[in-house]
Amino acid sequence: MRRVGAINFEGGQAELIVVEQGAFGSYADLRIYNSEAEHIESIYIRAEDSMPTIDSIIGKDVYVSYRNFYSNDSILTYDRVMLGESLIDHDKLKFNYHFFNIK
Repeated sequence: MRRVGAINFEGGQAELIVVEQGAFGSYADLRIYNSEAEHIESIYIRAEDSMPTIDSIIGKDVYVSYRNFYSNDSILTYDRVMLGESLIDHDKLKFNYHFFNIK
């Protein structure tokens, strides 16, 4: 595991941890904490071919970008990016996630 990014926002902090899985590639764990450093939410997102970056958090909106994601779309849908329980239960998340592809 390695930390590849962090950002402070009004009300807390977020960090991006990449987990390497050998032949299975890698994924990122995006973790959000409140101002008392208490964990609020985590999601798992793709990180095997393109590394995500936390751009900003405004209110309950989290903006994440990828550079040269394998898709040609500039706006990435949840099913292209999120993994596991994060995707299955995305309607139960406390934050709204917005994913962008920068070509």
